[in-house]
Amino acid sequence: MKVRAFDVDWTQDDPLGSGITDATGHFRIDYLAIDFMRTPFPSLNIELFGGPDLYFTIEGSGGGFLLQEPRSRGRDSDRQNAGPCFCVELCVDQPTTLDHAWFTRVGDFDINTDIDPGTGLTKWAAPVGMSDAHGGPGFGFYDGLSGYGMKLIGDCPTQYPGGGSPMRYRFLYVNPAISPTPVPITGAAVSAVAIGDRVVPWTDSLGNPIATAQTIWVAPSGGTTATPPPPPPPPMGGPVPPAVIIPDAQGWVIVPPTVNGGILSGAPLLRFVSATAVPGGGSTSPGDTAGNPPAVPRNGATLSIIFEAEPVTGATAAEPTLTNSLPKIMINNWIEVNLLNLLQFTLPGANCCTPLSTDLGIQYTADHQLLRSWAISITSCASGSGWLAPALPSGVGARGSAGTDNIAIGTWPGCSYTVWLTTARNVTDGEQDDTGRNSQITFCIDR
Repeated sequence: MKVRAFDVDWTQDDPLGSGITDATGHFRIDYLAIDFMRTPFPSLNIELFGGPDLYFTIEGSGGGFLLQEPRSRGRDSDRQNAGPCFCVELCVDQPTTLDHAWFTRVGDFDINTDIDPGTGLTKWAAPVGMSDAHGGPGFGFYDGLSGYGMKLIGDCPTQYPGGGSPMRYRFLYVNPAISPTPVPITGAAVSAVAIGDRVVPWTDSLGNPIATAQTIWVAPSGGTTATPPPPPPPPMGGPVPPAVIIPDAQGWVIVPPTVNGGILSGAPLLRFVSATAVPGGGSTSPGDTAGNPPAVPRNGATLSIIFEAEPVTGATAAEPTLTNSLPKIMINNWIEVNLLNLLQFTLPGANCCTPLSTDLGIQYTADHQLLRSWAISITSCASGSGWLAPALPSGVGARGSAGTDNIAIGTWPGCSYTVWLTTARNVTDGEQDDTGRNSQITFCIDR
């Protein structure tokens, strides 16, 4: 690179010369005192004493500037009146050059090492070895507690790897049980997610200009299908609005050319609302009752997710589409069946206000394709009088169980009691696991 040195002068800055960096980045510039003492007005020369006040520029091999220090830099104490031998270290921030664009993770789960290619289920908890690792062997995926979907994470540079054309990317899914044709993830299948930042001019609370980070979002609405322009000059101290990019009808997202670092890397590239491809919801059917298996056990589906990145104008022989995929991911957005009742409340003439005396029949149904665990329990303030809760049914693993557990309660003290059915699924959105649900029903013993 070519490095040029200048001396700040009151009337006209003096060029002191240039040097070319060697293989280790070192350069040398030699100059004479006359080079920084010259002035177009000799009678007004005020640089008769001391050394030059130095600032530098660096030009790249293509002629563009990689560094342009402001001339005011030469007035700083570490640059002013430089001695006859002066050493300086100049740093140039260069964006990382990626030689790839790829899909790497679903949330915290690496698509190559953490998800079983045969089943689409997680192999273990992730992030592996971290104290907050979650999920575990045999977990499927779902849209999370909020329903906002799964974060699809990867890398994509602003330019085709090697410094080529501006880039775009998209995700597609295939549900082989329905069609082998890939479906672009766009529209209602997209939930808003921040993909990076860029620097924009702004003002602080005093109205002073300040460079500010603006968050860039990919969202189903609220912006433009192309890279949005910087926001207009703001009111004093006002908030920075987000820059929003909407995937086009084919799911393509244009990589913002001004994103910090020149790359999108290690951050979400898209948030996929999988319920648009694998619907879920409440998993009971009309007529389902506690104590009996569900009439229609609900199942999810195994998808494949494909990532593509290419020039904005389309792939060419010189710049072909870059692609990789997650071959299988098991998705189940159904809520587990959790039904609870008491046999005594279903008898003719009885209801939930009917006191019990000798028998308790707990009717329960717990069911899900990826059920983690289920358990029945009873709580009561009678425990303060020496009452102990009996051993009750529980289990782990898929599909759960259904039945009636009959208990003799003739010796239980008069009190109120609460029966609980607690269930949880083996599903994660990649960052948070299902926290489970419970249902409860109360009864009283009147003695």
